[in-house]
Amino acid sequence: LERRQVAGAAGGGGRGAGSRKATGVGLPNMFAFAGMTSKDGGKVTEDQALAFNCAQRGHYNPLETISCFRFCSLVAGFLNPYVTALAGAIWCVGRVSWALGYDGKGGRYAKGFKVGGLHWVAFIIVVGMAGYEGVVYSGLF
Repeated sequence: LERRQVAGAAGGGGRGAGSRKATGVGLPNMFAFAGMTSKDGGKVTEDQALAFNCAQRGHYNPLETISCFRFCSLVAGFLNPYVTALAGAIWCVGRVSWALGYDGKGGRYAKGFKVGGLHWVAFIIVVGMAGYEGVVYSGLF
C-alpha cells in the first residue's frame, strides 16, 4: 500500500478503498483472512489480508471517538475557543499519524503510533474542558 492513499479523513476512506483494490478484497467484506476468494477469483494471501485489515483498523479507529470529540469540542469551544482549536489540530495530526502507523509493517507500536498517541492528549483536554463547563453551568457548585 502506498502512503498517497491516505487521502480520506484521518487516512480512512482513501486508504481503505486503495487497500481494497491492492489486495483484491471485495465488498461487502469488512475484514480479510488468508485463503478467502478475492474479486478476481484468486486467493488472498496472508500478507494481503494483514495489509487490508490494518488499513481497515486505521480507518475504523477514529470513528470510535469522533462523535464524542466533536460534541465536546462544540461545548468546550464556547469558553475556550483557542485551546479547543489547538486541541482539534493536535487531534487531526495525531489521527492521520495513527492511521499511517497501521501499515502492518511495524507491529502495534510502529513509529506513526508515537505521534498518533497525541490524539488522546487532545481528547482528554477537550473532554475535560467540556466536563468542567458542564459542572460550572449546572448550578450544582
